[in-house]
Amino acid sequence: MPSHTERGRKSALRQKLRRARAIRNGRRALLAAALLCIGLLAGFGIGRISTPKVAEPDTASREDVDAADVTEKLAVLRTVFEDGRYWNHAADTDRLDPVLCVTDTPCAHSAAGEDTCNIYKGALLSKFPDFIGTQCFGYASLLSDLLFGVDAPVTAYSDFSRIRVGDVIQLPNAMHTMLVTAVDAENKAVAVTDVNADYETCRIAWDRTLTYEDLKKADAEVTFYTRYAS
Repeated sequence: MPSHTERGRKSALRQKLRRARAIRNGRRALLAAALLCIGLLAGFGIGRISTPKVAEPDTASREDVDAADVTEKLAVLRTVFEDGRYWNHAADTDRLDPVLCVTDTPCAHSAAGEDTCNIYKGALLSKFPDFIGTQCFGYASLLSDLLFGVDAPVTAYSDFSRIRVGDVIQLPNAMHTMLVTAVDAENKAVAVTDVNADYETCRIAWDRTLTYEDLKKADAEVTFYTRYAS
């Protein structure tokens, strides 16, 4: 049974998701006449089947976010998406926002496929239109949107020295996605949160430490994505 505190935190996240959906719906109405020219702006889209390409504004117009604020938000998200639990709906379902559903029952992908996986398709999907939003990608995408807001454009880069808390790490060949929770610049290392590192259970993990050499060894084409303005 979820504690009163946990229910309160999930309620706050639900409100944030609802506000984002309301913004999305309002913008769709206002931009209907311009869709053929500029495409649909990215929305929050829980369980959306497909996402149109995002028309990204100039990053200079983007409101910057302070890394300390991102770290503070991560501390709250850590209490909702708890280490060692599973980001799925294998045992019960949060009916209002299934993406917030966390259980004590692992997925079993080798036997049941993705039947119990949560699905989230956020702003990151503009970079990965073929992804369906399950497992590690969906989780990282959800946290990224909750940290920065759904309107923060997504910028790819390859220089590890630029990495900051809240950035996303993508291993395209290893097919794994992680979100950075801490940076150790001196040792060229990061701590991450992710799910499904075993490609089987959708287990949530926090504070796994990886060096840049570890990332390059796992996938020579490792790429980083940021939502910061500069």
